[in-house]
Amino acid sequence: MNNEKTVQTAMRAGRIILEAGGETYRVEDTMTRILTAYGMNDAQSFVTPTGIFLSCANSDGTQLNRLHRIRAISVDLEKIAMVNALSRRIDEEQLSVDQVDEALAAIIARPMYPLWLNLLASSLAALSFTLIFRGIPPEILGSALAGPLVVLTRRTARGLNFNPFLQNAFGGLVAVLVGAALRALGWTPTFSTMVIGTIMLLVPGITITNAIRDTFQGDYLSGVTRAMEALVTASGIAFGTAMGFLLAGVI
Repeated sequence: MNNEKTVQTAMRAGRIILEAGGETYRVEDTMTRILTAYGMNDAQSFVTPTGIFLSCANSDGTQLNRLHRIRAISVDLEKIAMVNALSRRIDEEQLSVDQVDEALAAIIARPMYPLWLNLLASSLAALSFTLIFRGIPPEILGSALAGPLVVLTRRTARGLNFNPFLQNAFGGLVAVLVGAALRALGWTPTFSTMVIGTIMLLVPGITITNAIRDTFQGDYLSGVTRAMEALVTASGIAFGTAMGFLLAGVI
């Protein structure tokens, strides 16, 4: 067995989970599970939201160490579920390292949802949130327009390598300006509820959840790091919406 490839495969699995928004304890468990299944000794891992450290020993005691820097994290729960299931199939189906590596490559290559579907989902989500917050019918319909524009704005800002604070600030700004424009055109007499429903698309729900779960697992470093990430995101949203209301003459 190629021990180098075994370690590389375990690292690859952990990287997929972390970059897809998974919890750090899940990354550590998955990598340890894979290394142990292929006979590696003293498998140890230390994971933070920005890096993976992996160490193990082969049968003759030679130490193998790996480090991988994580620079971008998105949200793809399906990838997390697929890698999670794959790690548990190794023992059940006696999969070889090559088979696992090929399966991981297929997971990485799996295409994301097309842009039109993302925009449609964002429109329906913003509309639904505005309805939940008891917006009036013009606000509900207006949020269906604002939602996709906010998503496009954030995607564009991310493509221009803006930091997360600015990405969400621009998203919040667009949410308010769209509402203000619709009010100026006479579409709606008020737009505050529409703004609330639209910026719900930007709220870092998974980041907050992972911060809580990592903390409850005893991984305080990752928990605090993710909590700070959520705080930066929320600050960006607040700053952007405040600037929008300022430009719209509301405040």
